[in-house]
Amino acid sequence: MKPSLPALALACLMLLPACTASSRVDAIRGKAEQGDVHAQALMGEMYANGSDVKRDYGQAASWWSKAAAGGSAQAEYNLGVLYERGQGVQRSDAAAVRWYARAADQGLAAAEYNMGVFYEMGRGGEPRDLRQATVWYLKAAEKGYPDAQFNLGAIYARNQQPADAYFWLSIVARAGDRQAEVMRQDVGSHLPPAQTAEIMRKVDNWRPVAG
Repeated sequence: MKPSLPALALACLMLLPACTASSRVDAIRGKAEQGDVHAQALMGEMYANGSDVKRDYGQAASWWSKAAAGGSAQAEYNLGVLYERGQGVQRSDAAAVRWYARAADQGLAAAEYNMGVFYEMGRGGEPRDLRQATVWYLKAAEKGYPDAQFNLGAIYARNQQPADAYFWLSIVARAGDRQAEVMRQDVGSHLPPAQTAEIMRKVDNWRPVAG
């Protein structure tokens, strides 16, 4: 599974009586140039998505770098995506994982998931380490990130931990993931009915933690 740039809606700044494309860009750029981290992140999104400006990944990387320097976890994650894809910057898994790690350390679920992927696949200079992959997937899974829940369930299934696998695959399957449902049924066939019933009660009561 590949990470993807978030498609974020851009809202008009409530600074102008009429919000045209050019006035919106000017207003956001002005705040960004004054060091407003949120505005800097918005400028990056606008250039990455081609919203009201010509798409320019180099400019997106520049603005996200500024926002990341100001502590924006989303900007750190977005920079990781650019480096992983080689968009506006030289492609580098090593640089990607550094940015993902910074965003993940701030608790961003998408970055935690990507850290899990990099550890599971042994990318970005990280050794292949299923234990570390599980740690990162679990963090994202607990926040409700479906791909992390699926990958976590798959690792537990391969590691002969059917109860944990059944729990996470059941959560994903409930959201309509057919592959998770097939895997869930296979794992469940190796568990006693009383145990699957108890796990499903836990699934019913499960809620994602705040990110």
